[in-house]
Amino acid sequence: MSASPHEPLLKALDTVTGTGVFCATGSEPFFMPELVVEGVGELAFPLIAAQVSELVRAGEAAPYGKGLSTVQDDHVRKCRQIDAAKLSLHAPEWQHYLQRTVDKAAKDLGIDGEVTAELYKLLIYQEGGHFLPHRDTEKLAAMFGTLIVALPSAHEGGRLLVRHGGEEVAVDFSQPPGLRRFQSAALFADCEHEVEKVTSGVRCCLVYNLVLTKGNPDELNRPLSEHSNRLLPALKAMSWPAPVNPAAILLDHQYTEANFSLRNLKGDDSARARALLSAADAAGLTASLALVTFHRLGELQGAFEEDYNSYRYRTSRYREDGAASSDDQKMGEIYEESLGATHWRDALDRPLPRGAVSLNMESLIYRQPIDAGKPLEQDYEGYTGNAGCTLDYWYRRAAVVFWPRDQHEAILVSLDPRAACAELAAMAPSKAAADRPEFQRLLAAILTHLPDAVPRFQPSLHQWKPRVYFASEDADFREPFAATLEVIAMTGLRSALTSLLRMATPSVFATLDRPLWHALVRAFGSAPFQPIVSAWLAESPASYRMPLFLVLDAICAANEPDAALALTRKLVTLPALPSEDTSFRTSFNASVPGCQPEALIILRASIHLTNPKDKEAALAFLEADGSLPSIRQHLAPALLEWAATGTKLVPDSVPAAALALAITILSREVARPMEPYRNWTRPCPVPESSDFYGRPRPIDPLLTELRTFMADPNAATHDFLCPQAERDRIEDWVRRFHLDLDTVTIRTGRPYTLRCTKTSMSHQHSLQQRAEDLTLLSKLMAI
Repeated sequence: MSASPHEPLLKALDTVTGTGVFCATGSEPFFMPELVVEGVGELAFPLIAAQVSELVRAGEAAPYGKGLSTVQDDHVRKCRQIDAAKLSLHAPEWQHYLQRTVDKAAKDLGIDGEVTAELYKLLIYQEGGHFLPHRDTEKLAAMFGTLIVALPSAHEGGRLLVRHGGEEVAVDFSQPPGLRRFQSAALFADCEHEVEKVTSGVRCCLVYNLVLTKGNPDELNRPLSEHSNRLLPALKAMSWPAPVNPAAILLDHQYTEANFSLRNLKGDDSARARALLSAADAAGLTASLALVTFHRLGELQGAFEEDYNSYRYRTSRYREDGAASSDDQKMGEIYEESLGATHWRDALDRPLPRGAVSLNMESLIYRQPIDAGKPLEQDYEGYTGNAGCTLDYWYRRAAVVFWPRDQHEAILVSLDPRAACAELAAMAPSKAAADRPEFQRLLAAILTHLPDAVPRFQPSLHQWKPRVYFASEDADFREPFAATLEVIAMTGLRSALTSLLRMATPSVFATLDRPLWHALVRAFGSAPFQPIVSAWLAESPASYRMPLFLVLDAICAANEPDAALALTRKLVTLPALPSEDTSFRTSFNASVPGCQPEALIILRASIHLTNPKDKEAALAFLEADGSLPSIRQHLAPALLEWAATGTKLVPDSVPAAALALAITILSREVARPMEPYRNWTRPCPVPESSDFYGRPRPIDPLLTELRTFMADPNAATHDFLCPQAERDRIEDWVRRFHLDLDTVTIRTGRPYTLRCTKTSMSHQHSLQQRAEDLTLLSKLMAI
């Protein structure tokens, strides 16, 4: 949209300035810094030719990034560098000088907080040295800029040109006073800058990373009230045509996602953001700081020759650490564009629980369009064989996003339902919150929007955990339906629960987890949810077995005997749920009936069973097929967990009968003699006669040969002379079914030979299993 309708607001915003500039310079009298370079020694100043030669030998060619690669190209950057690890400054005065310089630079840049400088490199530009336009990468957390300290060295040329917002500042360290003074320049990391060619002599500089370590956002260079009062009339006069959408005032600087916050805003952005947040509050608006990102995808023109391979490069023009040239990367046809806001912060610089929110271009208020100038990041993909090269641009600007406070709830829910639920939960630590008007408004807005945000449930017949698909895949925020129910349970709002029960189908409630079911039944009892349970049982108990058991668990915890008895009678008639057998397999698709969570819930619910037939049905459910794997994996662990709660074992109860059953089966197993193999016969899986669809399986000659060998009591080895594909199948069977075989490929002749030698690994496995059974049996007998 045109900026003209908001000209009064923009004019008022122009008057809100800190003392910040985008490039701050300084100068102080010279003293010997006692700079020692590893392998060179202490440097003398002004630099002499002999030491320059030694520095060049001690350093390395300063690279620049080209995509994901770091390359060295004198056409782009010609410079030698020495890492900070090889540098030390011993003069006591140096730290005092550095702190004064940093403090002055922070003040000039408009930084409100404590700033430190961390030594990064020593750079040596000889005659012809230069660096084309680039931006510095933010190498550290809370890094916002770069400090350059020029050391006395005679040279000509090599000016530092810094650009931002259409303005340019030139810093020349080559002037004669530079031989008797320290000169410095500090700039923000997102400012484009370059070093012009050194025409003679040597330009020598120390480079520091500027880091904001401590700040107080409430302390401004000018009173906040003065700033906000200038903006208040324009904000109050804003019109909001229906339907109301957020408005976003763009600030000047670009920011990376890693270091974005209110305290890290640069220059005038800091004062303007705080003034806007304060004035918006006074004008009856809801306002937040956000990082607004504009993404543009288009055709890449002038692609590099090497782009005929498929890869992606993330760049930001020439950067010191891993970047690439944008001069030969131009966008042609535009394929798609998107605009959104993320990384939300409030007026106290606290993160807000909001995800990515889509915006439209008409919502932006600005002096400069968001896509003015160079993008902060760009990404290009080479030819894939099916499509040409593509180029992505990312522009990231700080913005204050706001909307009318009386429509906050409706707008927040429409923008981000999960964020609305998170805000609702933050307002509801107790039932008293339900009486607050703002809570009621937000809950009503969520309930109105919720039909568009409920999850989709796909029951599984074979797994205890169903697959649940949400309308949004953002893992940082809880799914809105469950989050709303959680708040309703916290506040005990029965009317809101009734609305949700009318709104959502029974299958939607199958997505709820155990803690939420417990909270709901504890707050409202099980009666409101009986129609849901009845619908699940009528439709397909096997499909809804997991949520049915979770509801039973919640009913037991709430101590509702009648409801628990009725549901337990239904669930113990379900067939045992198959699960994987981790013991030695005797068939290709062996499974172990039973499920530990279900067994534990039935043990807890069995306290309400008094009828002998009900007890028998529950015991039969717990027993499953009575196999050792079923006892080991499901019933015994469930008994141990049940006993760990301190529940007293009552004679003639279901837990007592289940415990006796488990002890009997395990005792019989540990009493069975375990003799080593008497001959070379070894176990081998029996192939199933049909596939998953019931179709007959053809006889496999290779498997038949293997099974014959495994059953032969006199054969210790066997050679399979067969192609590689068949050898691979045999080795796969050995691995999958833990066969007592060692295999080795004899690489002579054609085809190669796979030699199989029998071992006694299964006997060792049985001995290990016996020790585990004895331990498990002792624990059960201690209940």
